[in-house]
Amino acid sequence: MVSIGVNGDCYRKVVGCAEGFTESAECWRGFPSWLKSRELRGARMFTGDKAAGVVGSIAEVFPGAKYQRRTVHFYRNALAKVPKSKRSQVAARARAPGAGHSPKSSRCGQSRPTSL
Repeated sequence: MVSIGVNGDCYRKVVGCAEGFTESAECWRGFPSWLKSRELRGARMFTGDKAAGVVGSIAEVFPGAKYQRRTVHFYRNALAKVPKSKRSQVAARARAPGAGHSPKSSRCGQSRPTSL
C-alpha cells in the first residue's frame, strides 16, 4: 500500500508505504493508524477503490476526513455489469468528452510539477 499526500503548495509526496497488507477491515484500520502514528496530520480526503472496510476505518482514524471512490474503479465495476457484446460501445461513450467528468475544481492544477 502506498499513501501519497498533497501539500499546501500542491506537490505530491509519498507519506507512507507498506507491504503485506490484505484488503481486510483490520488492515484497512491498521494502515491509516500507522500513518497517524508517523505524525500524519490534517488529512482531509482519501481516495481509493472503496474496498470493504476502508471507508469506516478512515472515518474511525481520521474523523471528519472525506472519502472519494476513484473514478476508474467506478467505471470498472459498472462495465462488469454490461453485457460483453456492449462493453466497448459503453466504454467509448464513457470516455467521450464531458461524459460524467467534472471540470477541475481543485486549486491544484495539472500544470504544477510533481515531486516525489
